[in-house]
Amino acid sequence: MIEFTITDFDSLSVDGNDERTFVVFTEQPIELGLGRFLAAQVVLSETKVSYPCIVYTPRPNGKLDPPHFHMKAKKSFDLDKLMSAGDFLLIENERLI
Repeated sequence: MIEFTITDFDSLSVDGNDERTFVVFTEQPIELGLGRFLAAQVVLSETKVSYPCIVYTPRPNGKLDPPHFHMKAKKSFDLDKLMSAGDFLLIENERLI
């Protein structure tokens, strides 16, 4: 399992599957591999409650890009309101979606 600290995020949109898409920024660089969708959990630092999500990188991070990846989670989780800097993302690296 790989753990990342979330430093910031942008909520982008809700897709046709009722999943909200995010860009999530972290302290350390991330190499998930293009075209790989990985099972993960967002863990809220204040409550320790976790929410399942999927993380992926649609393109490599550029040299000037801050470290980031894309994430999808059910809209009903309201992560756009609950998530904050300092929360954690746990990637279950052996589980490809």
